[in-house]
Amino acid sequence: MSTPRHPNAHIRAAVADALAAGWRVEKASGSAHAWGILYCPGAQRGACIVPVYGTPRVPENEARRIRRRLAACPHSP
Repeated sequence: MSTPRHPNAHIRAAVADALAAGWRVEKASGSAHAWGILYCPGAQRGACIVPVYGTPRVPENEARRIRRRLAACPHSP
């Protein structure tokens, strides 16, 4: 299974950082507002979930928000 590829380079890099840290990504359905969802490596009840939006107004801010949520996850090593 190939990894979904976000159309924006900044967000694509943030998603790549998440994947390198052990997170997994699931592409949302075609009619969803979010492009996909990141799930933390602590695959248990109460684990962190980060939505990734497809067309944010400022993609750099969206990438920054994703990285902040990755850093704040208590389940990541």
